[in-house]
This record gives sequence, structure tokens and C-alpha cells, in this order.
Amino acid sequence: MKLFATLALLLVSAAAAAVPAKRQAPGIGQDGCNAAKWGPLLVGKKIILPNKCVHGTHNNVFYAKGLPEGTRIIPPGTPVTADYRFNRLNLEVTSDYIGTKVWCG
Repeated sequence: MKLFATLALLLVSAAAAAVPAKRQAPGIGQDGCNAAKWGPLLVGKKIILPNKCVHGTHNNVFYAKGLPEGTRIIPPGTPVTADYRFNRLNLEVTSDYIGTKVWCG
């Protein structure tokens, strides 16, 4: 009986070892674009594009030229490619360019 239990345990262990671990694409689940840092700086703020001018003092704005290179600013209805880049920052904005969502991809 002990021999049978030992053999069964060995078979289960060998089967578990033979199953390869799931592999994820590089960067998935990681914050390679620092979205956790950028989120509080951008969500709720008006995003000022490089070719726009703002007069007066504005505490609730963020100038897009201060974003990392390659950042996508995505207004409503804008088509977005599905290629995943773990270090690319994506910023979803309203039609008035108020930041609503930040994520990597």
C-alpha cells in the first residue's frame, strides 16, 4: 500500500514538472511606462498640445511637451493600433483634452 502511494505521488510530481509554465510577453503586467507616476499628474488636467498657446496662469494644465517620447494622446473616437509596447505611455483624453485614463501599452 505504501509502495502504491509513493508511486502515485511520484507520478503526480513528474506530471506537474512536465507541464511548462505559462509565459507572458515581455513587460505584460509591469509598469514599464511609469503609468503609476504619470496618472496623478495627468488625470483631471487639461493637456496643452505643443502647438497651442495658453494665456494667464493655469494650475490645472499639463504641457504635452513634458510627456515621454512616444506617448499617445488619444481623444474620443481615435483609432489606436493594437501593438503592445510595455514602455509606451497612453493617455486617454476627453474632447476638451482633459486626461481621463493612463496606461502602458
